[in-house]
Amino acid sequence: MRELGYYANRNVKRRVGIVICPLPEQKNMMALEFFGNQIAAQEACLQEAEAESTVINLAAGAASLGLTPSRLQELSGVILLNAPSVGLLNSLKEKKIPFVVNTGAGIPGGIVCDTVGPDEAETCRIGCEYLLARRPGFGVMISVHNAYRIDGYQQELRRRSLPPIPEEDIHIVPSTDIAHFIDATHRLIRSGRRPPALIVDFYDAAAAVRSILAFSGIRVPEDILLFTYSHSTSQDEIPALLQDPRTLGRKAARRMLEILDDPDDPPHHIRIPMTLVNPSDKGETI
Repeated sequence: MRELGYYANRNVKRRVGIVICPLPEQKNMMALEFFGNQIAAQEACLQEAEAESTVINLAAGAASLGLTPSRLQELSGVILLNAPSVGLLNSLKEKKIPFVVNTGAGIPGGIVCDTVGPDEAETCRIGCEYLLARRPGFGVMISVHNAYRIDGYQQELRRRSLPPIPEEDIHIVPSTDIAHFIDATHRLIRSGRRPPALIVDFYDAAAAVRSILAFSGIRVPEDILLFTYSHSTSQDEIPALLQDPRTLGRKAARRMLEILDDPDDPPHHIRIPMTLVNPSDKGETI
């Protein structure tokens, strides 16, 4: 790494950029509680280590940080949140700026780098175990951004020697916009095909799906069991896998500091387990 221009010098003030890489539909990621808590945890962790931090907002799909050469030279490294583009990752490598990607999704373009995110394989195992103990099968309603999770559930079903999720029970929506989940729910109802359980991308989308189902006379969980992903213990009315954004943020910041202290350390893929929250247990984690 030092041959590429990376040097660890604790006498130089470390400055870390926290880079917001939104999806096209995410107009203000700082207004989203998940990312706000993640960033707050990163800032606190860096401050404890006497490192400075600055938040950089990018447009969706941005291929560079959009900073002047002098501003780029001030950065010791960057933490990338959510959905960095291939162009951005390659730009950072070309400019020899160390980075950590803080996301659950796969890294585009097969680029090898440090990542911090939820343990998706374990998540799919827990989700399958919960659902199959209560229903004979399940479907999925998920945004294209998180569609990688479908493969995880299919692999877990194969591991259990069970049939895969039927194609007609896989509903991929074009974005994380709630309106797309509402449209997909209406299509599901009109189709007349109703899976015994349905994994929905994230809690707010699952709450919207539940409302549309109820309006159509379909009972939750009696007629269809909903299951989702959450980031807050206050979201406890639908069974969910809970990921703590502050833990994700702290882990990413600590990994960034480790890289700055030891540039020769090879890339790490840090996976953080989620917790199953079941409303039938009055919000207690199990």
